[in-house]
Amino acid sequence: MKYFLLLCLFGLIGTVSMAAPPDPMQYGRAFLAEGDHAAAVKSYAEALRLNPSDPVALNNMGVAKAAAGDAQAALDFFVQASQLAPLREDIKENLANAQAWVKIYTGAATTAASSLTFIPEPPALWTARPSSTEKTKPTRPLTPVCKKRSCK
Repeated sequence: MKYFLLLCLFGLIGTVSMAAPPDPMQYGRAFLAEGDHAAAVKSYAEALRLNPSDPVALNNMGVAKAAAGDAQAALDFFVQASQLAPLREDIKENLANAQAWVKIYTGAATTAASSLTFIPEPPALWTARPSSTEKTKPTRPLTPVCKKRSCK
């Protein structure tokens, strides 16, 4: 009986620990469908915290911001999403609609440059190799390491 209870307890603990974490993108879509724009913005902010370079999350955050009434922030998110995924038609359409809305209702011209920068420029991974014409200084002196007669 004791072994049966221990097995049940360990089996229950194993299934609880294997449960998947909640997906903020799914919650955001559900909140948008319910009309809770503030909760959707929070959910998409969490998704962007986990992956700030996700064009779908940026696009959905723009949709949530537009639905909440923040058109300029929505435009910024659409610009970032379109820079990351320039071939996505839905993102292009959302960007064009947001630009048209901002132009009509605020009278301000929109540019492709975003005033909101969540995505930093990637660091240079490799330094440029010197060209063959450039002379580079050796990192260590060109003297032999071995000073015995047998090495010379």
